Amino acid sequence: MPLTTVGSAIATDTRRASPVFPVDPDRMRRPFVSICLSFCLLALPARAQTATEASATHEPASAWHDEWPTFSWTEGALTLAAGVSTGVLALQTPPDEPRWHGGILFDDSVRHTLRLRSAQDRHVARRVGDMPYYAAGLLPLIVDPLVVALAVRRDSKTALNLELIGLEAFSYAGLLSYVSTRISVRERPDATECRRTEPDPSRCPVDNEAFWSGHTSIVATSAGLVCAHHQYLPLWGGGAADVAACALAATGAAVTSVSRIMADRHYATDVLAGSSIGFLSGYAMPTLLHYTRRERVQVSVTPAQLGDGATLQLLGRF
Repeated sequence: MPLTTVGSAIATDTRRASPVFPVDPDRMRRPFVSICLSFCLLALPARAQTATEASATHEPASAWHDEWPTFSWTEGALTLAAGVSTGVLALQTPPDEPRWHGGILFDDSVRHTLRLRSAQDRHVARRVGDMPYYAAGLLPLIVDPLVVALAVRRDSKTALNLELIGLEAFSYAGLLSYVSTRISVRERPDATECRRTEPDPSRCPVDNEAFWSGHTSIVATSAGLVCAHHQYLPLWGGGAADVAACALAATGAAVTSVSRIMADRHYATDVLAGSSIGFLSGYAMPTLLHYTRRERVQVSVTPAQLGDGATLQLLGRF
């Protein structure tokens, strides 16, 4: 699917707090809920270009190209709907019985190679991977739109579009991640391992939110947003600085992706699916919807010959 943590009262099975397999509640749910709440406040349908026209005479020229479509009312409504839907799914208790467990394709071989043997090492890997996850909104939602575009460059048009586009991408990534986990109900590999090795499987946690990786999806969305924005806008001055911004975000996404397998929280296919969907949400969507040339619609009516008679023909360019 970054942002302020919001506590939520979510029913849990007593087996989740097993003394045999102590696992902190997965913190994927709370940031997604905070994303949803942020949408309710910030992702209101708005014409970003219209909002800044009134003050255009008091600001430097905007870096946002005139031919680029700005954030629209339709996008705002869909973003808000996606955020609310994400919140509804986040507040629902996941199913207790998995529909799918175990690895497929290359999952087992990758798990055997990357999974850390020590429980303490796996705990550390999990915490390390959480860092880019919780910082996922830093560049695309705070630094680039609010600090660089708004505070430094006083470019409110670019700042508003960057902010709303970021919320849009995160809303879709979060919603798709929750829909996937609720449909697939895939058991996490560490939960499967506990049931396999523990004499009393009832003491193992119930955790069926493996596919696809929500952590990976969110950090990949962040990386996609940063790379798209810095490819089309010289936010950090252009050249190597903007390339470095993309590389920094991509590195964070890679760290989280690998750590989820090392900590035995996800299979490789969970991580690959999450990172692919996340990057598409962050990179492809802004590129297709906004960083494209908006052609003007041209329509003309001209006389034409049709057989022995005359007629009119309608010509258009869209």
